[in-house]
Amino acid sequence: MSVKLNAEKLRVNQEKLSEIKNLIFDLGGVIVDVDVELFNKSFQDIGFTNFTDIYSQIQQSSLFELFETGKIPAQIFRNELRKFKNNLSDSQIDSAWNSVIVKVPEQNIELLINLRKNYKTFVLSNTNIIHMDFLTEKLISNLGKNPFEEMFDQIYLSYEIGYRKPDKECFQYVLDKAGINAGETMFIDDLIANVNGACAAGILGYQLVDRNLVELFDENKR
Repeated sequence: MSVKLNAEKLRVNQEKLSEIKNLIFDLGGVIVDVDVELFNKSFQDIGFTNFTDIYSQIQQSSLFELFETGKIPAQIFRNELRKFKNNLSDSQIDSAWNSVIVKVPEQNIELLINLRKNYKTFVLSNTNIIHMDFLTEKLISNLGKNPFEEMFDQIYLSYEIGYRKPDKECFQYVLDKAGINAGETMFIDDLIANVNGACAAGILGYQLVDRNLVELFDENKR
């Protein structure tokens, strides 16, 4: 089965879309199903009664950026969270932190595997080692393997490459490392700030909201 981008669904000129040879995907909210409500509840359940306020406070600090760009290890990140609730174990923190990750739908796995017949496919994700270790274990437990090698030509994770979206440098890093042309590349993310960052780097950006990833593509079963 062959799969290609649908110009009408993407609201992109077909001539422009025909130039696209490379697809870059975000993980959470695009390929991986996430549950923010469960995430908030999980932290409340372990004693963060005002977690929404705490999370907002942490976002305004440099903690997430340092963790997601690999500048601090997981243990320091956990210890920083423990400043708000000091009697928590590592496993309690990790369990709550990972609760946002729900699953990788099988239809997304099948889609990405088939897309490689027509495009080079990549991941660019703002993430961290705790989440990725959990996601990898979850995939292996459910499927008996990690299918990412079948789904993508290369995976770029913020904590490994030292850059985060929406910075233009982050997208330029991927273009340079992958050896691909911005004008032949499309980026799909659920956050408009990241889409705008891709556009600033000359990449065609699309914000995925209120629809499944598979809806953006046409199938040709011949």
